[in-house]
Amino acid sequence: MNDDAAAVVAARNQFASESIVSDSHFSLTLLTCPACGGQFLGIFFELIDWAGGDDSQAWFAVPMSDAEIAMLRAAGAAGAEAVLPDVTTARKYLSYVHPRGGSSAARWQHGAVPLLPHD
Repeated sequence: MNDDAAAVVAARNQFASESIVSDSHFSLTLLTCPACGGQFLGIFFELIDWAGGDDSQAWFAVPMSDAEIAMLRAAGAAGAEAVLPDVTTARKYLSYVHPRGGSSAARWQHGAVPLLPHD
């Protein structure tokens, strides 16, 4: 796993992907790292700032086991958000956050992945 969080965020479009949920303000995407073959869940949240247009956004890359991936696939688009608490328990994960009115930051974090509100 690359220790440079910003470099991983910049390279995320090179990951092989499989969409589970694809909405404009919330998405779940299974990702495979081309460098290490690791499997991750990409989680995107966005809250719309209707007044100023500075939308809060967060993207997390969470390492996944084969069993967790199977659980997400079985839940499908309709049920995937409901199983997120079961597949985002305490672990190391990549966090990229752009809060409304703030600066973007990419970093590795430890713990349970926050499940944020979204539009």
